[in-house]
Amino acid sequence: MISGNRVRLRPLEASDAKFMHRWNNDPSYSGKYEPYEPVTLEWMQRWIAGGKGSSPWYIIERLDGERVGQLVATRKG
Repeated sequence: MISGNRVRLRPLEASDAKFMHRWNNDPSYSGKYEPYEPVTLEWMQRWIAGGKGSSPWYIIERLDGERVGQLVATRKG
């Protein structure tokens, strides 16, 4: 976990499934740079449990624990 004065960055966990589901099913989040593909909560839970693809995912949360975003780290090369 990485902590700053206002937020912390931590690995995505199974308990984040509802947040990720809500976030990723919001068309205003996707905008023009992110494909909008709604998924079910069950799909999101399986995706998290299955390792989240090939890139590490993180949750950005305020110090009071409120989730405010997500971050994916891509691997180069």
